[in-house]
Amino acid sequence: MRWIIVLFGISVVGCESTETGTSPVEVCPPVCGRSPTAAKCSDFAKVQSCPDHPCMAPVAQHGDVSMLRIGRQLPVAPASLVAITRTAINPNVNPRCFDSGRDGFNWLLRLDKKAGTLTTGGARPAADGRTYKYLDEGVDGFHLAVLCPGFVGAPLSLRPKTVAVTLANGKYASALIDKLNIPIYSESIPIVLPLTEVQFKDVQLSPDGSCIGSWERDYWCDPDSLGWKTSGLIEGKILVEDADKMPVKSLGCRSLCAILVDDSTKTDEATQTCKKNPDGTYPEIGDTCIGGTGCKNAWQLRSSFGAYGVTIQ
Repeated sequence: MRWIIVLFGISVVGCESTETGTSPVEVCPPVCGRSPTAAKCSDFAKVQSCPDHPCMAPVAQHGDVSMLRIGRQLPVAPASLVAITRTAINPNVNPRCFDSGRDGFNWLLRLDKKAGTLTTGGARPAADGRTYKYLDEGVDGFHLAVLCPGFVGAPLSLRPKTVAVTLANGKYASALIDKLNIPIYSESIPIVLPLTEVQFKDVQLSPDGSCIGSWERDYWCDPDSLGWKTSGLIEGKILVEDADKMPVKSLGCRSLCAILVDDSTKTDEATQTCKKNPDGTYPEIGDTCIGGTGCKNAWQLRSSFGAYGVTIQ
């Protein structure tokens, strides 16, 4: 599944078991970790430079506000991705240690427990691996044409969104976020993940506020988890039309729609986009509905995740 690695620009590994030993689809999300039969690692040379913290947080959090960077994701949907392989996504953790991830995928969370709000959005790579700043910009048709000459896209705001959060039984849940565009940088113009109806669920913050989930140094060699255990769920949808307006340069400037549909009969190889109906609308090629019931104009995104403390300016 080479396109996943190129699309996200980050390391990808398999995940086929959880701490309970049952199917990841049954248990994950929100919790996914190592197999109960995983063996401890014998060689620690690869993790000696990792932050000595339960989730490798380079910045410990204190008080009512937790500033976090998502450090692991385990997608379990859309079906076109899961049907090929179960994957785990691991952005780099600074200082760089075993996972060889990259710093182009920076999804930030600012949880204000006192105010009951969550601010979330993307950021450019951090010079020091620990200090990030929410984007106050966007991309438009001009930028996308520079990224992929001739590609016709649509303007997208990359600014963060702030919504209410509630706490029940020790877990946080956010209100629905109508639109959220998350950039993934491999060069100055990012690939953008265009999300609709995004919600965070079952998010369990550590007692010190520095972690969502955890990392076990002794099990970094476990191929299913790399030592990570997630403790939260992201749900959202990717509208077919939105996905078709986002080119992925590293895959020959194919649209994100053409990648997600994963079906040559439903794509136009001349334009590297999804085929449209004669009237210019899109056929029902997704697996979920936005704006009604029973339609298939979008793909459902579900992913468990872990996060660690950073500084957000």
